[in-house]
Amino acid sequence: MSEYYIGIMSGTSMDGADAVLACLDGTQWRGVRAHAFLPYPDDLKTRLLDLQQRGTDELHRSRLLARELAELYALVVEKLLRENGLRPQDITALGCHGQTVRHAPEHGYSVQLADWAWLARLSGIDTVGDFRSADLAAGGQGAPLVPAFHHALFASAEHVRVVLNLGGIANISVLAPDDAPFGFDTGAGNMLADAWTRHVWQQPFDRNGEKAAQGKLLPDLLARLCAHPYFDQPAPKSTGRELFSLAWLQSHLRGGEAPEDVLHTLLHFTVETAVAAIRRYAPDAECVYACGGGVENAELMRLLREALARQNTDLRRTDALNLHPQQVEAAAFAWLAACWRHGVAVDLRRATGAAETAVLGAGYVLAKPEARPTAVVCEIPPEARFNDMKSKSGCKRLFAAIGYSADGIRAAYRHEAGFRQLLALHGVLLLAVWCFDFDTSTRIILIAVSFLSLAVELLNTGIETVVDYISLEKHPLAKRAKDVGSAAQWLVLLMILIVWLTAWLG
Repeated sequence: MSEYYIGIMSGTSMDGADAVLACLDGTQWRGVRAHAFLPYPDDLKTRLLDLQQRGTDELHRSRLLARELAELYALVVEKLLRENGLRPQDITALGCHGQTVRHAPEHGYSVQLADWAWLARLSGIDTVGDFRSADLAAGGQGAPLVPAFHHALFASAEHVRVVLNLGGIANISVLAPDDAPFGFDTGAGNMLADAWTRHVWQQPFDRNGEKAAQGKLLPDLLARLCAHPYFDQPAPKSTGRELFSLAWLQSHLRGGEAPEDVLHTLLHFTVETAVAAIRRYAPDAECVYACGGGVENAELMRLLREALARQNTDLRRTDALNLHPQQVEAAAFAWLAACWRHGVAVDLRRATGAAETAVLGAGYVLAKPEARPTAVVCEIPPEARFNDMKSKSGCKRLFAAIGYSADGIRAAYRHEAGFRQLLALHGVLLLAVWCFDFDTSTRIILIAVSFLSLAVELLNTGIETVVDYISLEKHPLAKRAKDVGSAAQWLVLLMILIVWLTAWLG
């Protein structure tokens, strides 16, 4: 029986919280139904970054931030439920990673901030958190945790695949047929480039890699960065801001470097270290599947594609495996919550170095569970049903296609209320054309403009439907398409007003 789970992830980049609504049958993945995102306020991000440095009153500040993060996570859960017409009791459990502020596996700890008990109370949903501690207790690094999820979803029975997560920290999962999941952190992902952009231009990140594309490679700087001893350590290994900080970068600058050149070199640093890791540990990989925020950086993806092409390896996004790159990590924690609920141990021995498998996470179950309605059976998401449809034949494929199309119709209905209102308005306007004493040419113009407005509104409704249905809310092209559609809609309405006023006054 398939059930709903929610996964929440806020990564090292600290841009905000991603949440996904996922369907699972036990621990078998059925797909993502919806996605929501809430950005971190600037003040919250600043206080989180401050906590990563030694300072006064750290314990008090950390507990206040944990509570504040729980409140933000509860808001993104509420947003996800509201947009999908669900209630807290419809969700079996939610998995929340929390915000990493210190990672020191050499000392046996890794700190993720979140008040999971408070989150359970605020959301009304049983909550699973603190996923790293069990792995650390088993002798592991506590990170990365996602290779097990990547293996469950993306592994091929025939080919070696690599999943490259371009988050604040970059990490790879090597998925070989009939082998346990293997992976590790390759080094800095977006973290250093974001820190440099914030330091130089007071912007949170380099949108689409536009500033980096204006710079050139500084070979000496790249060589100094790549000389860090972390890259000579054998896997499994993990890292964080403790090693790759803005201060560390600045200590390698000689002075006088153009900011754009430094930024461009940082992208090469991410690419070179990731590709070197893939070349060493997955030389037979035919394709690398990228996920995480870095996939939206066109310059980074260009450099990565060129570097992989030199070793005859393709680069694709995880969209090709039916999971949007921005949803992969949050989805992993929905899956881990399901594993915790069903008592399934996760094998990360080759990814974190743990001595044995472990059930990851600690649960915060709400009181009196007998008084709460049982979780509803979830609808199978469209992409899962589409894959299932492709494996069928004859009448079964026909009925599966009808069900797949019905989901699209329901998505469209959520966005067409405005179109119906505009259709009624234009019906009144077309009636007025014949009631008023306009000449034939004016009537033709008014009717043509009205139909143009309807066409633009219909196109805009279609765009919003696709963006919502395929969960592309954070994709820059999707945002741009929605903005263009809305602007065109208002321009056409303004044109109608001007034409009507001209015809009336004329």
